[in-house]
Amino acid sequence: MTIAYWMDCSIFDTNPSFYEDCYGKCSSTRKQKVNAYHFDKDKYLSVGVSTLFRYGIWKQYGLTKIPKIQYSKYQKPILCIPNVYFNCSHSGKIAVCVFSDAEVGVDTEFVNPNKK
Repeated sequence: MTIAYWMDCSIFDTNPSFYEDCYGKCSSTRKQKVNAYHFDKDKYLSVGVSTLFRYGIWKQYGLTKIPKIQYSKYQKPILCIPNVYFNCSHSGKIAVCVFSDAEVGVDTEFVNPNKK
């Protein structure tokens, strides 16, 4: 089974306390990554992906702690849990995280309606 979660990260613009709550739940590694971004939009997307990952890992598998993550030779993140796969993406204002019992990938892309 494969399930995807998504969020419009512009919600953080209108609800700063929600952003602070989500940011506060990020790992120290994720916080360092978020803090390295210059623009709020990029910070929001990074926190959004992290939030979706934490929510999905809890909702789908009942895990309250983030399991260990390793990386393939192509730098794809892999959970150290058998038969649990995930992938995340973000673009524009949208963050997506997908979980599956088989290898899975997801990609999101902002399409500029002003371009041909």
